[in-house]
Amino acid sequence: MDALSKYSRVAWMGFTESTPLSFDNGVLAVGVKDSGHYNNVKSGGHDERLRQAILDVLKIDTEIDIVLGAKGIVGGAIVPPVPEEEDAPSMDDSASSEVTGADLIAKELGGVSIGEIENG
Repeated sequence: MDALSKYSRVAWMGFTESTPLSFDNGVLAVGVKDSGHYNNVKSGGHDERLRQAILDVLKIDTEIDIVLGAKGIVGGAIVPPVPEEEDAPSMDDSASSEVTGADLIAKELGGVSIGEIENG
C-alpha cells in the first residue's frame, strides 16, 4: 500500500478498505466495500496503479479483478472465513488458581527446592 500511495493518493484511498479475496492463475481478486469505491477504482484506472505497485514490490505481474463487496463469492466459490486465533494467556490476565512456578515443578517433575536467594 505504501508503493501505491507513491503513485496516487486517490488510488491508495480507493484500496485502503479493500480485501484481497483470491489469487489464481495470475489474477488477484480484490473486494471493495461499495459501488462508489468500485466505480472510482474502475473508472480512474486505479486497478492498473495497484498492478504496477504489486509488480514493483513483489515482482509479480498480475491482472487485477475488482469485485464489489469484500466478503462473498469469488469465481463461483465461497471465500472461506479465516479462523480466529485462540486467546493466549497474557501477563496482565487475572491470576490463575492452577499451580505454578516451583510448586508446579515439584508436583509434575518431582523437583526439590534446595534453597531461596534473598534479595537485598
